[in-house]
Amino acid sequence: EAGAAPVETAATVLPPADARVPADPDAIVAQIGTASGSAYERAAAILDQLPAQLRDRARTPDRVVPLVLGLLLSDDAEIAEAQRGVLAKRYGQPLADATAAEAGALDGLHPLLRLPLAQLAFPALQQRSAADREATAAAVDALIHADDRISVFEYCLSRQLYSALYESSHVTSHWRADRETLAGNATAVTTLLAVLAQADRARQAKAELAFRAGIGRVLPGRRVPYAPPADGVLALDAVWPLLDRLDPTAKSLLVRAAVDVISQDGVMTATEMELLRTICSLLHCPLPAPMAAPQPS
Repeated sequence: EAGAAPVETAATVLPPADARVPADPDAIVAQIGTASGSAYERAAAILDQLPAQLRDRARTPDRVVPLVLGLLLSDDAEIAEAQRGVLAKRYGQPLADATAAEAGALDGLHPLLRLPLAQLAFPALQQRSAADREATAAAVDALIHADDRISVFEYCLSRQLYSALYESSHVTSHWRADRETLAGNATAVTTLLAVLAQADRARQAKAELAFRAGIGRVLPGRRVPYAPPADGVLALDAVWPLLDRLDPTAKSLLVRAAVDVISQDGVMTATEMELLRTICSLLHCPLPAPMAAPQPS
């Protein structure tokens, strides 16, 4: 159609893997929870960068498990060997071999496409039997604990996967008459923002400033100490059930506070994008696509 804006291609919207992308808080917030045609067009354009074979396997119930597990195999050869050993011992050598093959196929995949690929795979995982879903969740847990530490990416993928599999087995409504408030869940709110503030290692000296930017939006006037939890992202496990019960206005404000935290220094990293995507997903106000680099005018 004449005069229509061209659909962005994945190659033009994804920033370099290690980039610190200029952050526009208003633009980020505008993408959250939207269902506009342009949002879905952009999401489709970005996912088009995934090889067709990966997209097909992500959507195929009898091929999806090794693909998802392959996303979690470490780049460290020693750790990856330990992970494959765990899979072989608990689930058989064929699954371990198939997972290793998928990890090879995923080599070089842009970091900002890894969580979207996993999310693309969730419906196929949900179609598998209850026993298979439980085994998949257990295999994911085994892989992320193989080296006694959990990266932000491992945490984000695993918690989104657990949520998707749980919801496929437990039909629940997210509408509640007894919605919670931010003030009534101040501890959960401050934990979330403190974890987010320390996610960017390069910004540790300014992490408290970022935290204050978020707290000022959701708990204005409160004197809240900045005390990042010692167990990092794992501290978030306790906050999701509480924060998902917030009323819609409070959720919107909390997500805006999260954006304030990651954009306080004017830039955002892939790690921060992954955490923001996970926050939105677990609060049921998802981002339709990975965040983009600003485009030249």
